[in-house]
Amino acid sequence: MHTSSIIDGEKKRIVLFPQGNLATEQDRDKAAQMLLFCGADPMRFIDHAYPNLPEEEALKRYIRYVSRLEQATLERAIVLLIKTESVPYGILKPRQELCEQVPPLKKALWCVYIDAQRDPFVFHNLVTVGKIYGAQNHEQVFVDYRNNNYLLLRNDCASLDVLRDNAQQIRRNTGSFVDREMPTSPRVPDSEPPLSRDDFLGRNPRPTPARSYRAPKPDRPRPVKPVTEDTRYTHSWFPKKRNA
Repeated sequence: MHTSSIIDGEKKRIVLFPQGNLATEQDRDKAAQMLLFCGADPMRFIDHAYPNLPEEEALKRYIRYVSRLEQATLERAIVLLIKTESVPYGILKPRQELCEQVPPLKKALWCVYIDAQRDPFVFHNLVTVGKIYGAQNHEQVFVDYRNNNYLLLRNDCASLDVLRDNAQQIRRNTGSFVDREMPTSPRVPDSEPPLSRDDFLGRNPRPTPARSYRAPKPDRPRPVKPVTEDTRYTHSWFPKKRNA
């Protein structure tokens, strides 16, 4: 690999895998190649070692381990997320928890590994909670509704140079994808309350619009038909009353 392809003038960055590393060796090699172009240190890939634990418990232990690292190291770190099947919960929730427990990671470079063949609905799910900037079928940047940037690492990456430029723009917090105003979505609250699992999975019921109250109509008295004759013997099986 040419040294000019890697970001010049910067120290190599530690890479964090809060959701574990990729499953196949082919995906790991592709991700490593793209991470190197973003300035990653191939000797400092920190993967969590809790594959048999539930995801939430494994993330908590990983946070406790990462919080021991130096602040300067964490601010320059690269964080790779891979759980795209459960978007947006698998992408937004880990970042929120990590940044709350380890504040230096707010300045880190956050990346998402994308495999459109394995997860064909990944882009459709991403745009429900944000916007994607960049040409279609090319290196892109995802910005969620909290204006957090994610560098998308596509397994069919066409240009590593464009990927490197996007990483530099995110670090400098410049570029058209940051300055543009995010569109308002009916699914995103304006007040930005704390996110929960039910919010991500769509389990919170939507408030139903209030219906206008309509008072019931008053009961009107029904007209009574006056009785003009004796109707006790009007049935056919009774003999008619004879006049005396």
